Amino acid sequence: MTDDKYGDRQQELVFIGQNLDQDHVTSKLNECLLTDEEYELGPGSWEHFQDPMPEISISDEEEESSF
Repeated sequence: MTDDKYGDRQQELVFIGQNLDQDHVTSKLNECLLTDEEYELGPGSWEHFQDPMPEISISDEEEESSF
């Protein structure tokens, strides 16, 4: 998509893993998308929607090892 003011812009998510279930990951991400009707409600309504993604928690030990 080209924007007249900002030009070409793109965002990508990349998932790398052994035996990754691509269909499952795609399905879970699609559950996060707003429908046209939900989008029209505006940001004030979105904060009340249920988050379809599980919370991710990282232990202190995992956090230290990632740096």
